[in-house]
Amino acid sequence: MFKKGVCPGRACEVVLYFLLVFFHCFCICRAETPSLEEKIIALEADYLAYCADKNVILATGGILLTFRGIKINADSLQVSLNQRILKAQGNISLSREEEEGESSQLILQGDSLSYNLETLQGSIIRVSKRIERIYFIGEDLMIISSPIEEEKETIPVPDLAKSNLSIVAKKIRVSLGDKFEAWHVSFWVKGYHALSLPYYTTAAEGVISQIPLQLKGINYGSENGWDVDSRVNYSQKGKAFGALNLNYQSRYQKKSKEKWTADLEQHYSLGEKKEGVLYFNRLGEKLWNTRLSYNHYFSKTLSGALSVNYYNNNIFSSQLDLRKRKEKGNFSLNLTQSKTLHKKGESFGATTSWQAYPEQIKGTRISLSKSLGFQYSRSTHPQVEDLKVNFRFSLYKSAIYLTRFAFLNLNTTFEDSLSLKGKQSNTLSTSASVTSKFGRSSYLNLIYSTSRLEGTNQVKSISKNISANLTLGRASYWNTHLRSNYNLKTHRIEEGRPYLEVKLNKLLRLKVNMCYSFKEKRWSDFTPDLIYNIFGEGDRRHIEGIWWQKGKRYWVGLSSMM
Repeated sequence: MFKKGVCPGRACEVVLYFLLVFFHCFCICRAETPSLEEKIIALEADYLAYCADKNVILATGGILLTFRGIKINADSLQVSLNQRILKAQGNISLSREEEEGESSQLILQGDSLSYNLETLQGSIIRVSKRIERIYFIGEDLMIISSPIEEEKETIPVPDLAKSNLSIVAKKIRVSLGDKFEAWHVSFWVKGYHALSLPYYTTAAEGVISQIPLQLKGINYGSENGWDVDSRVNYSQKGKAFGALNLNYQSRYQKKSKEKWTADLEQHYSLGEKKEGVLYFNRLGEKLWNTRLSYNHYFSKTLSGALSVNYYNNNIFSSQLDLRKRKEKGNFSLNLTQSKTLHKKGESFGATTSWQAYPEQIKGTRISLSKSLGFQYSRSTHPQVEDLKVNFRFSLYKSAIYLTRFAFLNLNTTFEDSLSLKGKQSNTLSTSASVTSKFGRSSYLNLIYSTSRLEGTNQVKSISKNISANLTLGRASYWNTHLRSNYNLKTHRIEEGRPYLEVKLNKLLRLKVNMCYSFKEKRWSDFTPDLIYNIFGEGDRRHIEGIWWQKGKRYWVGLSSMM
Protein backbone atom coordinates (compact mmCIF):
# COMPACT_ATOMS: atom_id res chain seq x y z
CA MET A 1 0.00 0.00 0.00
CA PHE A 2 2.89 2.33 0.73
CA LYS A 3 5.64 3.16 -1.70
CA LYS A 4 8.97 1.54 -1.26
CA GLY A 5 11.37 3.45 0.94
CA VAL A 6 8.74 5.62 2.66
CA CYS A 7 7.96 4.84 6.28
CA PRO A 8 4.31 5.42 7.22
CA GLY A 9 5.28 6.49 10.75
CA ARG A 10 7.71 9.07 9.36
CA ALA A 11 5.00 10.45 7.02
CA CYS A 12 2.60 10.89 9.95
CA GLU A 13 5.27 12.77 11.87
CA VAL A 14 5.84 15.15 8.93
CA VAL A 15 2.11 15.83 8.51
CA LEU A 16 1.68 16.36 12.25
CA TYR A 17 4.68 18.73 12.27
CA PHE A 18 3.16 20.93 9.54
CA LEU A 19 -0.21 20.95 11.35
CA LEU A 20 1.44 22.08 14.58
CA VAL A 21 3.36 24.85 12.79
CA PHE A 22 0.18 26.05 11.04
CA PHE A 23 -1.84 25.99 14.28
CA HIS A 24 0.93 27.81 16.16
CA CYS A 25 1.14 30.57 13.50
CA PHE A 26 -2.64 30.85 13.44
CA CYS A 27 -2.79 31.33 17.21
CA ILE A 28 -0.02 33.94 17.10
CA CYS A 29 -1.87 35.88 14.39
CA ARG A 30 -5.05 35.70 16.43
CA ALA A 31 -3.23 36.98 19.52
CA GLU A 32 -1.49 39.82 17.70
CA THR A 33 -4.60 40.93 15.78
CA PRO A 34 -7.51 41.32 18.19
CA SER A 35 -10.98 41.54 16.75
CA LEU A 36 -12.95 44.77 16.56
CA GLU A 37 -15.04 43.68 19.53
CA GLU A 38 -11.87 43.21 21.61
CA LYS A 39 -10.73 46.76 20.80
CA ILE A 40 -13.90 48.37 22.19
CA ILE A 41 -13.77 50.22 25.52
CA ALA A 42 -17.10 50.09 27.40
CA LEU A 43 -17.32 52.66 30.17
CA GLU A 44 -20.04 53.48 32.70
CA ALA A 45 -19.86 55.99 35.57
CA ASP A 46 -21.85 58.49 37.59
CA TYR A 47 -20.24 61.26 35.52
CA LEU A 48 -18.73 60.75 32.06
CA ALA A 49 -17.34 63.48 29.83
CA TYR A 50 -15.58 63.34 26.47
CA CYS A 51 -13.51 66.31 25.28
CA ALA A 52 -13.30 66.37 21.49
CA ASP A 53 -10.45 68.92 21.50
CA LYS A 54 -8.05 66.65 23.43
CA ASN A 55 -9.70 63.29 22.55
CA VAL A 56 -9.81 62.48 26.26
CA ILE A 57 -12.47 60.76 28.38
CA LEU A 58 -12.94 61.77 32.04
CA ALA A 59 -14.96 59.72 34.54
CA THR A 60 -15.74 59.96 38.27
CA GLY A 61 -17.84 57.90 40.67
CA GLY A 62 -19.00 54.31 40.29
CA ILE A 63 -16.67 53.59 37.36
CA LEU A 64 -16.80 50.29 35.48
CA LEU A 65 -14.52 49.96 32.44
CA THR A 66 -14.38 46.80 30.32
CA PHE A 67 -11.65 46.22 27.73
CA ARG A 68 -10.57 42.90 26.17
CA GLY A 69 -12.09 40.90 29.01
CA ILE A 70 -10.52 43.06 31.73
CA LYS A 71 -12.81 44.88 34.20
CA ILE A 72 -11.52 47.97 36.00
CA ASN A 73 -13.27 49.71 38.91
CA ALA A 74 -12.06 53.06 40.26
CA ASP A 75 -13.15 56.36 41.81
CA SER A 76 -11.73 58.55 39.02
CA LEU A 77 -10.33 57.73 35.61
CA GLN A 78 -8.82 59.39 32.52
CA VAL A 79 -8.37 57.81 29.09
CA SER A 80 -6.32 59.39 26.29
CA LEU A 81 -7.47 57.92 22.98
CA ASN A 82 -4.55 59.53 21.15
CA GLN A 83 -1.84 58.13 23.44
CA ARG A 84 -3.76 54.88 24.22
CA ILE A 85 -3.06 55.45 27.93
CA LEU A 86 -5.35 54.93 30.92
CA LYS A 87 -4.83 56.50 34.35
CA ALA A 88 -7.01 55.78 37.40
CA GLN A 89 -7.07 56.75 41.06
CA GLY A 90 -8.82 55.62 44.24
CA ASN A 91 -10.18 52.16 45.25
CA ILE A 92 -8.93 50.41 42.12
CA SER A 93 -9.69 46.77 41.39
CA LEU A 94 -8.82 44.72 38.30
CA SER A 95 -10.55 41.45 37.46
CA ARG A 96 -11.15 39.12 34.54
CA GLU A 97 -14.56 38.68 32.92
CA GLU A 98 -15.66 35.08 33.34
CA GLU A 99 -18.16 33.01 31.40
CA GLU A 100 -21.86 33.53 31.98
CA GLY A 101 -22.93 32.14 35.33
CA GLU A 102 -19.46 32.46 36.86
CA SER A 103 -18.37 35.32 39.10
CA SER A 104 -15.44 37.55 38.15
CA GLN A 105 -12.19 36.76 39.91
CA LEU A 106 -10.47 39.69 41.60
CA ILE A 107 -6.79 39.77 40.69
CA LEU A 108 -5.32 43.17 41.63
CA GLN A 109 -6.24 46.00 44.00
CA GLY A 110 -4.60 49.36 44.64
CA ASP A 111 -4.82 53.13 44.82
CA SER A 112 -3.24 54.29 41.54
CA LEU A 113 -3.16 52.68 38.09
CA SER A 114 -1.23 53.31 34.88
CA TYR A 115 -2.17 51.12 31.90
CA ASN A 116 -1.24 50.98 28.20
CA LEU A 117 -4.22 49.90 26.09
CA GLU A 118 -2.06 48.73 23.17
CA THR A 119 0.68 46.74 24.87
CA LEU A 120 -1.56 45.65 27.79
CA GLN A 121 1.25 46.55 30.19
CA GLY A 122 0.70 48.48 33.37
CA SER A 123 1.48 49.04 37.01
CA ILE A 124 -0.63 49.50 40.11
CA ILE A 125 0.43 51.23 43.33
CA ARG A 126 -0.79 50.11 46.74
CA VAL A 127 -0.39 52.38 49.76
CA SER A 128 -0.61 50.84 53.24
CA LYS A 129 2.27 51.02 55.69
CA ARG A 130 4.57 51.38 52.72
CA ILE A 131 4.24 52.15 49.02
CA GLU A 132 4.24 49.04 46.86
CA ARG A 133 4.31 49.01 43.04
CA ILE A 134 3.16 45.89 41.16
CA TYR A 135 3.82 45.36 37.44
CA PHE A 136 1.54 43.23 35.27
CA ILE A 137 1.15 42.32 31.60
CA GLY A 138 -1.29 40.64 29.22
CA GLU A 139 -5.00 39.88 29.19
CA ASP A 140 -4.55 37.48 32.12
CA LEU A 141 -3.05 40.29 34.25
CA MET A 142 0.05 38.21 34.91
CA ILE A 143 2.22 39.75 37.62
CA ILE A 144 5.89 40.14 36.68
CA SER A 145 8.85 40.93 38.91
CA SER A 146 10.92 43.03 36.51
CA PRO A 147 9.87 46.66 35.97
CA ILE A 148 8.39 47.56 32.61
CA GLU A 149 9.01 50.69 30.60
CA GLU A 150 6.11 52.98 31.49
CA GLU A 151 4.73 55.91 29.57
CA LYS A 152 6.30 59.15 30.76
CA GLU A 153 3.64 61.29 29.13
CA THR A 154 0.77 62.54 31.26
CA ILE A 155 -2.83 62.74 30.15
CA PRO A 156 -3.90 66.36 29.57
CA VAL A 157 -6.88 67.25 31.76
CA PRO A 158 -9.02 69.60 29.64
CA ASP A 159 -11.11 72.50 30.87
CA LEU A 160 -14.59 71.47 29.69
CA ALA A 161 -15.95 75.01 30.21
CA LYS A 162 -13.54 76.26 27.52
CA SER A 163 -13.74 73.26 25.20
CA ASN A 164 -15.09 73.79 21.68
CA LEU A 165 -17.15 70.61 22.04
CA SER A 166 -17.62 68.27 24.98
CA ILE A 167 -20.04 65.38 25.42
CA VAL A 168 -21.48 64.35 28.79
CA ALA A 169 -23.09 60.90 28.90
CA LYS A 170 -24.13 58.04 31.17
CA LYS A 171 -22.49 55.31 29.11
CA ILE A 172 -19.79 55.36 26.41
CA ARG A 173 -18.50 52.68 24.03
CA VAL A 174 -15.49 53.69 21.98
CA SER A 175 -13.12 51.67 19.81
CA LEU A 176 -9.46 52.43 19.27
CA GLY A 177 -10.47 53.14 15.67
CA ASP A 178 -13.08 55.77 14.87
CA LYS A 179 -16.29 54.35 16.32
CA PHE A 180 -17.90 56.27 19.20
CA GLU A 181 -21.23 55.53 20.89
CA ALA A 182 -22.87 57.27 23.85
CA TRP A 183 -26.18 57.03 25.69
CA HIS A 184 -28.13 59.86 27.40
CA VAL A 185 -25.91 62.50 25.79
CA SER A 186 -25.62 66.25 26.32
CA PHE A 187 -23.60 68.41 23.91
CA TRP A 188 -21.76 71.40 25.42
CA VAL A 189 -20.12 74.15 23.35
CA LYS A 190 -17.79 76.54 25.20
CA GLY A 191 -19.51 75.66 28.48
CA TYR A 192 -23.04 76.24 27.15
CA HIS A 193 -25.58 73.46 26.70
CA ALA A 194 -26.51 73.05 23.03
CA LEU A 195 -28.51 69.82 22.62
CA SER A 196 -29.50 66.56 24.33
CA LEU A 197 -29.84 63.17 22.65
CA PRO A 198 -30.86 59.79 24.10
CA TYR A 199 -28.29 58.14 21.78
CA TYR A 200 -25.40 59.36 19.64
CA THR A 201 -22.86 57.61 17.43
CA THR A 202 -20.19 58.59 14.91
CA ALA A 203 -20.02 55.14 13.35
CA ALA A 204 -22.70 55.74 10.73
CA GLU A 205 -22.80 58.34 8.01
CA GLY A 206 -26.03 60.28 7.66
CA VAL A 207 -28.67 60.87 10.30
CA ILE A 208 -29.11 59.29 13.73
CA SER A 209 -32.50 59.95 15.32
CA GLN A 210 -34.46 59.22 18.47
CA ILE A 211 -38.23 59.81 18.47
CA PRO A 212 -40.23 60.29 21.68
CA LEU A 213 -43.96 60.12 20.85
CA GLN A 214 -46.86 61.29 23.00
CA LEU A 215 -50.53 60.62 22.25
CA LYS A 216 -53.36 62.10 24.32
CA GLY A 217 -57.07 61.45 24.15
CA ILE A 218 -58.98 64.47 25.48
CA ASN A 219 -62.49 65.06 26.79
CA TYR A 220 -63.23 68.57 28.07
CA GLY A 221 -66.98 68.38 28.46
CA SER A 222 -68.29 69.53 25.09
CA GLU A 223 -64.78 69.55 23.63
CA ASN A 224 -62.99 66.34 22.82
CA GLY A 225 -60.28 65.20 20.49
CA TRP A 226 -56.66 64.16 20.62
CA ASP A 227 -53.09 65.47 20.51
CA VAL A 228 -49.95 64.04 18.97
CA ASP A 229 -46.58 65.38 20.10
CA SER A 230 -43.25 64.10 18.80
CA ARG A 231 -39.62 65.17 18.82
CA VAL A 232 -36.81 64.03 16.56
CA ASN A 233 -33.21 64.57 17.66
CA TYR A 234 -30.65 64.00 14.95
CA SER A 235 -26.97 64.47 14.22
CA GLN A 236 -24.84 64.17 11.10
CA LYS A 237 -21.29 63.01 11.39
CA GLY A 238 -18.96 65.92 12.02
CA LYS A 239 -21.19 68.51 10.32
CA ALA A 240 -24.50 69.34 11.96
CA PHE A 241 -26.96 68.41 14.67
CA GLY A 242 -30.39 69.65 15.61
CA ALA A 243 -33.94 68.89 16.68
CA LEU A 244 -37.38 68.88 15.10
CA ASN A 245 -40.56 69.20 17.18
CA LEU A 246 -44.04 68.57 15.79
CA ASN A 247 -47.39 68.96 17.55
CA TYR A 248 -50.77 68.21 16.01
CA GLN A 249 -54.10 68.98 17.70
CA SER A 250 -57.54 67.89 16.57
CA ARG A 251 -60.80 68.91 18.29
CA TYR A 252 -64.24 67.51 17.57
CA GLN A 253 -66.96 70.08 18.17
CA LYS A 254 -69.75 71.43 16.02
CA LYS A 255 -66.96 72.51 13.69
CA SER A 256 -63.87 70.39 13.64
CA LYS A 257 -60.67 72.31 14.43
CA GLU A 258 -57.16 71.26 13.57
CA LYS A 259 -53.93 72.98 14.53
CA TRP A 260 -50.29 72.07 14.27
CA THR A 261 -47.08 73.72 15.39
CA ALA A 262 -43.50 73.01 14.42
CA ASP A 263 -40.03 73.89 15.71
CA LEU A 264 -36.86 73.26 13.76
CA GLU A 265 -33.40 73.99 15.15
CA GLN A 266 -30.34 73.22 13.03
CA HIS A 267 -26.70 73.77 14.06
CA TYR A 268 -23.97 74.02 11.42
CA SER A 269 -20.24 73.75 12.06
CA LEU A 270 -18.61 76.46 9.92
CA GLY A 271 -15.08 75.99 11.20
CA GLU A 272 -13.09 75.58 14.37
CA LYS A 273 -14.40 78.81 15.90
CA LYS A 274 -17.58 79.42 13.88
CA GLU A 275 -21.10 78.06 14.14
CA GLY A 276 -24.36 78.81 12.39
CA VAL A 277 -27.88 78.18 13.71
CA LEU A 278 -31.16 78.09 11.79
CA TYR A 279 -34.37 78.20 13.82
CA PHE A 280 -37.91 78.02 12.44
CA ASN A 281 -41.08 78.15 14.53
CA ARG A 282 -44.66 77.82 13.30
CA LEU A 283 -47.01 79.00 16.04
CA GLY A 284 -50.33 78.73 14.22
CA GLU A 285 -52.03 78.99 10.89
CA LYS A 286 -50.84 82.53 10.15
CA LEU A 287 -47.92 83.15 12.47
CA TRP A 288 -44.38 81.93 12.06
CA ASN A 289 -40.88 83.04 13.01
CA THR A 290 -37.51 82.51 11.36
CA ARG A 291 -34.19 83.19 13.07
CA LEU A 292 -30.64 83.04 11.75
CA SER A 293 -27.73 83.11 14.20
CA TYR A 294 -24.00 83.27 13.76
CA ASN A 295 -21.73 82.39 16.69
CA HIS A 296 -18.03 83.23 16.68
CA TYR A 297 -15.50 82.19 19.33
CA PHE A 298 -12.71 84.76 19.14
CA SER A 299 -10.66 83.09 21.87
CA LYS A 300 -11.05 80.75 24.81
CA THR A 301 -12.60 83.53 26.88
CA LEU A 302 -14.37 85.77 24.33
CA SER A 303 -17.38 84.81 22.22
CA GLY A 304 -20.04 86.68 20.26
CA ALA A 305 -23.38 85.88 18.66
CA LEU A 306 -25.45 87.80 16.10
CA SER A 307 -29.05 86.74 15.41
CA VAL A 308 -31.73 88.09 13.09
CA ASN A 309 -35.45 87.37 13.58
CA TYR A 310 -38.31 87.87 11.17
CA TYR A 311 -42.00 87.38 11.97
CA ASN A 312 -44.51 87.16 9.15
CA ASN A 313 -46.64 89.89 10.78
CA ASN A 314 -43.94 92.35 9.66
CA ILE A 315 -41.85 92.42 12.82
CA PHE A 316 -38.09 92.49 12.30
CA SER A 317 -35.61 92.23 15.17
CA SER A 318 -31.90 91.69 15.67
CA GLN A 319 -29.74 90.85 18.65
CA LEU A 320 -26.02 91.02 19.40
CA ASP A 321 -24.42 89.21 22.36
CA LEU A 322 -20.84 89.48 23.59
CA ARG A 323 -19.51 87.35 26.45
CA LYS A 324 -16.15 87.68 28.15
CA ARG A 325 -14.90 85.15 30.70
CA LYS A 326 -12.42 86.26 33.31
CA GLU A 327 -10.80 84.58 36.27
CA LYS A 328 -13.33 85.99 38.74
CA GLY A 329 -16.51 86.13 36.66
CA ASN A 330 -18.38 86.72 33.42
CA PHE A 331 -19.06 89.97 31.59
CA SER A 332 -21.87 90.13 29.02
CA LEU A 333 -23.24 92.80 26.67
CA ASN A 334 -26.59 92.43 24.91
CA LEU A 335 -27.96 94.80 22.24
CA THR A 336 -31.49 94.36 20.86
CA GLN A 337 -33.39 96.18 18.14
CA SER A 338 -36.98 95.60 17.01
CA LYS A 339 -39.01 97.31 14.30
CA THR A 340 -42.67 96.94 13.36
CA LEU A 341 -42.91 97.73 9.67
CA HIS A 342 -46.60 98.47 9.18
CA LYS A 343 -46.93 100.56 12.39
CA LYS A 344 -43.59 102.30 11.93
CA GLY A 345 -42.66 101.60 15.53
CA GLU A 346 -39.15 100.92 16.70
CA SER A 347 -37.50 99.93 19.97
CA PHE A 348 -33.92 99.66 21.14
CA GLY A 349 -32.44 98.04 24.23
CA ALA A 350 -29.00 97.54 25.73
CA THR A 351 -28.12 95.37 28.72
CA THR A 352 -24.74 94.92 30.35
CA SER A 353 -24.02 92.78 33.40
CA TRP A 354 -21.20 91.41 35.51
CA GLN A 355 -21.61 88.09 37.31
CA ALA A 356 -18.90 87.01 39.73
CA TYR A 357 -18.09 83.35 40.25
CA PRO A 358 -18.92 81.96 43.71
CA GLU A 359 -15.98 82.38 46.07
CA GLN A 360 -15.29 80.96 49.50
CA ILE A 361 -14.88 83.35 52.39
CA LYS A 362 -11.71 82.82 54.44
CA GLY A 363 -11.42 79.18 53.42
CA THR A 364 -14.74 78.18 55.02
CA ARG A 365 -17.78 76.54 53.46
CA ILE A 366 -19.43 79.95 53.06
CA SER A 367 -19.83 80.79 49.37
CA LEU A 368 -20.57 84.28 48.03
CA SER A 369 -21.74 85.29 44.55
CA LYS A 370 -22.89 88.65 43.22
CA SER A 371 -23.97 90.30 39.98
CA LEU A 372 -24.62 93.84 38.78
CA GLY A 373 -26.51 94.79 35.63
CA PHE A 374 -27.65 97.88 33.73
CA GLN A 375 -30.56 97.83 31.29
CA TYR A 376 -31.45 100.70 28.96
CA SER A 377 -34.53 100.66 26.72
CA ARG A 378 -36.07 103.17 24.32
CA SER A 379 -39.20 102.95 22.19
CA THR A 380 -40.57 105.32 19.54
CA HIS A 381 -44.09 103.88 19.47
CA PRO A 382 -45.10 104.69 22.13
CA GLN A 383 -42.50 107.21 23.33
CA VAL A 384 -40.88 105.46 26.32
CA GLU A 385 -37.35 105.66 27.67
CA ASP A 386 -36.09 103.99 30.82
CA LEU A 387 -32.92 102.88 32.60
CA LYS A 388 -32.88 100.07 35.15
CA VAL A 389 -30.22 98.93 37.59
CA ASN A 390 -30.32 95.34 38.84
CA PHE A 391 -28.28 94.01 41.74
CA ARG A 392 -28.14 90.45 43.04
CA PHE A 393 -26.35 89.15 46.12
CA SER A 394 -26.29 85.51 47.21
CA LEU A 395 -24.73 83.91 50.28
CA TYR A 396 -24.56 80.14 50.68
CA LYS A 397 -23.41 78.20 53.72
CA SER A 398 -23.14 74.46 53.19
CA ALA A 399 -22.63 71.41 55.37
CA ILE A 400 -23.16 72.80 58.88
CA TYR A 401 -22.91 69.52 60.77
CA LEU A 402 -25.53 69.26 63.51
CA THR A 403 -24.69 65.67 64.40
CA ARG A 404 -22.63 62.93 62.85
CA PHE A 405 -25.50 61.96 60.54
CA ALA A 406 -27.24 65.31 59.97
CA PHE A 407 -26.15 68.61 58.43
CA LEU A 408 -27.72 71.97 57.59
CA ASN A 409 -27.52 74.12 54.43
CA LEU A 410 -28.45 77.82 54.42
CA ASN A 411 -28.98 80.06 51.39
CA THR A 412 -29.87 83.77 51.29
CA THR A 413 -30.46 85.78 48.12
CA PHE A 414 -31.30 89.48 47.77
CA GLU A 415 -32.31 91.11 44.48
CA ASP A 416 -33.01 94.81 43.95
CA SER A 417 -34.22 96.63 40.82
CA LEU A 418 -34.45 100.42 40.41
CA SER A 419 -35.52 102.45 37.36
CA LEU A 420 -35.53 106.14 36.40
CA LYS A 421 -39.32 106.04 36.30
CA GLY A 422 -39.38 105.64 40.06
CA LYS A 423 -40.29 101.96 39.95
CA GLN A 424 -38.48 99.84 42.48
CA SER A 425 -38.83 96.24 43.53
CA ASN A 426 -36.74 93.98 45.71
CA THR A 427 -36.88 90.33 46.63
CA LEU A 428 -35.40 88.61 49.64
CA SER A 429 -35.43 84.82 49.67
CA THR A 430 -34.03 82.46 52.28
CA SER A 431 -33.98 78.70 52.48
CA ALA A 432 -32.80 76.12 54.97
CA SER A 433 -32.49 72.40 54.43
CA VAL A 434 -31.71 69.69 56.94
CA THR A 435 -30.46 66.34 55.66
CA SER A 436 -30.34 63.38 58.00
CA LYS A 437 -28.87 60.06 56.93
CA PHE A 438 -29.78 56.80 58.59
CA GLY A 439 -28.92 53.31 57.51
CA ARG A 440 -26.72 52.50 54.56
CA SER A 441 -28.61 54.37 51.82
CA SER A 442 -31.59 56.06 53.48
CA TYR A 443 -31.97 59.74 54.27
CA LEU A 444 -34.55 62.38 55.13
CA ASN A 445 -34.35 65.87 53.64
CA LEU A 446 -36.51 68.75 54.97
CA ILE A 447 -36.51 72.11 53.16
CA TYR A 448 -38.12 75.33 54.38
CA SER A 449 -37.95 78.42 52.16
CA THR A 450 -39.49 81.88 52.16
CA SER A 451 -39.57 84.62 49.54
CA ARG A 452 -40.61 88.24 50.15
CA LEU A 453 -41.41 90.57 47.24
CA GLU A 454 -41.94 94.34 47.54
CA GLY A 455 -42.98 96.03 44.31
CA THR A 456 -44.64 99.19 43.07
CA ASN A 457 -48.04 100.39 44.34
CA GLN A 458 -47.36 98.84 47.76
CA VAL A 459 -47.73 95.33 46.37
CA LYS A 460 -46.27 92.92 48.87
CA SER A 461 -46.35 89.16 48.92
CA ILE A 462 -44.76 86.38 50.88
CA SER A 463 -44.51 82.80 49.71
CA LYS A 464 -43.57 79.91 51.97
CA ASN A 465 -42.60 76.47 50.79
CA ILE A 466 -42.18 73.29 52.77
CA SER A 467 -40.90 70.12 51.15
CA ALA A 468 -39.78 66.75 52.42
CA ASN A 469 -37.87 63.98 50.69
CA LEU A 470 -37.61 60.51 52.16
CA THR A 471 -35.48 57.73 50.73
CA LEU A 472 -35.74 54.26 52.19
CA GLY A 473 -33.16 51.83 50.83
CA ARG A 474 -32.51 51.20 47.17
CA ALA A 475 -35.46 48.99 46.24
CA SER A 476 -38.17 50.88 48.15
CA TYR A 477 -38.12 54.58 47.24
CA TRP A 478 -40.65 57.34 47.66
CA ASN A 479 -40.58 61.08 48.19
CA THR A 480 -43.17 63.74 48.76
CA HIS A 481 -43.36 67.53 48.53
CA LEU A 482 -45.78 69.93 50.16
CA ARG A 483 -45.78 73.53 48.93
CA SER A 484 -47.93 76.44 50.06
CA ASN A 485 -48.04 80.15 49.17
CA TYR A 486 -49.10 82.90 51.58
CA ASN A 487 -50.06 86.38 50.30
CA LEU A 488 -49.32 89.20 52.75
CA LYS A 489 -51.84 91.53 51.11
CA THR A 490 -54.81 89.17 51.37
CA HIS A 491 -53.51 87.33 54.47
CA ARG A 492 -54.49 84.05 52.88
CA ILE A 493 -52.89 80.81 51.87
CA GLU A 494 -53.69 80.72 48.19
CA GLU A 495 -52.93 77.11 47.28
CA GLY A 496 -51.17 73.97 48.35
CA ARG A 497 -49.33 71.60 46.03
CA PRO A 498 -48.71 68.09 47.37
CA TYR A 499 -46.55 65.80 45.25
CA LEU A 500 -45.92 62.10 45.69
CA GLU A 501 -43.59 59.72 43.86
CA VAL A 502 -43.44 56.00 44.59
CA LYS A 503 -41.19 53.41 42.99
CA LEU A 504 -43.29 50.25 42.86
CA ASN A 505 -40.50 48.05 41.51
CA LYS A 506 -37.45 48.28 39.25
CA LEU A 507 -39.59 48.91 36.16
CA LEU A 508 -42.68 50.73 37.45
CA ARG A 509 -43.02 54.16 39.07
CA LEU A 510 -46.07 56.21 40.08
CA LYS A 511 -46.08 60.00 40.28
CA VAL A 512 -49.03 62.07 41.52
CA ASN A 513 -49.29 65.87 41.17
CA MET A 514 -52.05 67.60 43.15
CA CYS A 515 -53.12 71.20 43.69
CA TYR A 516 -55.67 72.42 46.24
CA SER A 517 -57.10 75.95 45.93
CA PHE A 518 -57.93 77.44 49.34
CA LYS A 519 -59.73 80.30 47.63
CA GLU A 520 -62.13 78.01 45.75
CA LYS A 521 -61.90 75.27 48.41
CA ARG A 522 -61.51 72.45 45.94
CA TRP A 523 -58.88 70.33 44.22
CA SER A 524 -57.97 72.04 40.96
CA ASP A 525 -55.54 69.40 39.79
CA PHE A 526 -55.05 65.70 40.31
CA THR A 527 -52.68 64.01 37.87
CA PRO A 528 -51.48 60.43 38.36
CA ASP A 529 -48.61 59.47 36.08
CA LEU A 530 -47.64 55.82 35.71
CA ILE A 531 -44.22 55.24 34.13
CA TYR A 532 -43.06 51.85 32.89
CA ASN A 533 -39.37 51.54 32.02
CA ILE A 534 -39.13 48.89 29.34
CA PHE A 535 -35.45 48.07 29.73
CA GLY A 536 -35.03 48.52 33.46
CA GLU A 537 -34.04 51.16 35.96
CA GLY A 538 -32.08 54.15 34.68
CA ASP A 539 -33.05 53.67 31.03
CA ARG A 540 -34.94 56.51 29.36
CA ARG A 541 -36.91 54.22 27.10
CA HIS A 542 -40.28 54.06 28.80
CA ILE A 543 -44.04 54.18 28.35
CA GLU A 544 -46.22 56.52 30.39
CA GLY A 545 -49.93 56.36 31.09
CA ILE A 546 -51.62 59.56 32.33
CA TRP A 547 -55.10 60.23 33.69
CA TRP A 548 -56.48 63.55 34.90
CA GLN A 549 -59.88 64.43 36.32
CA LYS A 550 -61.55 67.69 37.26
CA GLY A 551 -65.30 67.39 37.59
CA LYS A 552 -66.49 66.07 34.26
CA ARG A 553 -63.27 66.88 32.46
CA TYR A 554 -60.58 64.30 31.97
CA TRP A 555 -57.92 63.19 29.55
CA VAL A 556 -56.02 59.98 29.20
CA GLY A 557 -52.77 59.71 27.34
CA LEU A 558 -49.93 57.48 26.34
CA SER A 559 -46.39 58.61 25.70
CA SER A 560 -43.30 56.67 24.82
CA MET A 561 -39.61 57.42 24.39
CA MET A 562 -37.72 54.83 22.36
